[in-house]
Amino acid sequence: MESTDKKSETVQKSPQDFKAKALAFKKAFVKYCYENRILDGSFTEQNVALISYALGIVGGISFIFTFNKKYGNFFAFVFWLALYHNMEFVSTATFKREVCSIDSYLLNHSDAYHLAMATGMIEYWIERLVFKNASWKGFNIFSFIGLLLVIAGQYTRTAGMFTCKSNFSHVIEEEKRPQHVLVKNGIYKYLRHPAYTGFFYWGIGTQLLLMNPISVIGYAVVLHKFFKDRITYEENTLVDFFGDEYIEYRKTAKVYIPGIN
Repeated sequence: MESTDKKSETVQKSPQDFKAKALAFKKAFVKYCYENRILDGSFTEQNVALISYALGIVGGISFIFTFNKKYGNFFAFVFWLALYHNMEFVSTATFKREVCSIDSYLLNHSDAYHLAMATGMIEYWIERLVFKNASWKGFNIFSFIGLLLVIAGQYTRTAGMFTCKSNFSHVIEEEKRPQHVLVKNGIYKYLRHPAYTGFFYWGIGTQLLLMNPISVIGYAVVLHKFFKDRITYEENTLVDFFGDEYIEYRKTAKVYIPGIN
């Protein structure tokens, strides 16, 4: 009897021991993160490494699953989404280190951006559940066109940022910096706003890749309005910065977004 009682007591204590160990581990982990400034939003080597590593892992795993016949297009979307955020940071870190920060990943871009991404993913999975055996939600000619738009959009945006170098900014600059010049070479010879044009087609392409009919229309309408307003405002500041030089440049380089000249 005595042996049985001891065994029962040990079993009863096990959950408590586990909780105690879990709590101790949590406290040690939080303390370590606090002391080493990990996950505190600061621009440190460890935070950059952690975010880049996480995006790389997510992108790498997603790339492997793009070959899944049923859900491959969703994982292709996740792969290009991870790549997009990594490239935003890489371009800023390469050419504008003085303003580079954790925010340069654009992971905390805006509430509107988060809502748009969430809406696209929610629509995809709702339609997957409603139309369980619908082959049209997977890879097909339309989703492949979407993939091409995503690739072309990413290339256009990244090429623009790498050509513009230190002249590029994620926010519209209200005052002209002494070193700020009007870039008219490379992709800028043909496109005035390659980063905007690239993102416009990238965004629509992601939803076509996911075969989201509602989000394709929604993205097209919202992105068109956003970039029309932004480009109009930004070009007024560029005319103030560069005068006739920009006005003449605008005559030859286009935007290539329908309805935006």
